[in-house]
Amino acid sequence: NVGKKPDWPKTYEDETGKITIIKEWYKNAGVYAAHIEFSDYDRLKSTTCSGGNETTSAAAERLEAILTINGDYSSDHSGGIVRNGKVLRDHGYCDAPGVYNQSTGILEYGKKLNGSLTSLVNSGRITDTFNFCKESVYINNGVLASNRWGDSRAQRTFMGTNGKAGDIWLCVSDGRYNDGESAGLTYLECGQYLQTKGCTFALPLDGGGSSTMVFEGEVLNAEKGHERAVVDFVYFR
Repeated sequence: NVGKKPDWPKTYEDETGKITIIKEWYKNAGVYAAHIEFSDYDRLKSTTCSGGNETTSAAAERLEAILTINGDYSSDHSGGIVRNGKVLRDHGYCDAPGVYNQSTGILEYGKKLNGSLTSLVNSGRITDTFNFCKESVYINNGVLASNRWGDSRAQRTFMGTNGKAGDIWLCVSDGRYNDGESAGLTYLECGQYLQTKGCTFALPLDGGGSSTMVFEGEVLNAEKGHERAVVDFVYFR
């Protein structure tokens, strides 16, 4: 139709942030990939739900977020937890594979850091942790991890960076044929995908039926209409 705005990419831009979301087929799944470039680094945050569990779209509305994805989950086995500068659980050392700093805009490998989460937060070193699949990351220092998780395919939520401040990719894939065509991605393929985007560090968040991306109030992936209520979220506002 003449004058009709194309569905993709979806974009947002203001004085301190720019979001470009593409939808593309990779390997065996449709992938929704949001590239966020921002100079006001505390616009990217993580949080837990507001009492009980909450859908990603409900969280996005509550947080007045522009972009929201499901996060990891706060189980007893998921390691120490920091959400938006608040320590929720500290094992006395940094056991989170991914950490973010809202002052510097850097997403990086957390297990290299020395000290307890409480001391790292108090010193201003980190403000958020990402703990899903706490033993591993997809890419570290530009090196793709081995395929230690197997070849199962499912919906996936994952994130990465090229190491620059305020340059983050947030991604969700369809899978298990929830859209009628996507078998899903393996963990290895998630890392390979973010390598094509220039990422040198990447890690998983919770996947399966939890995987959801909400942009400006709209659920983009195939979970639209039947979202799973979850515990944690990553958002940009």
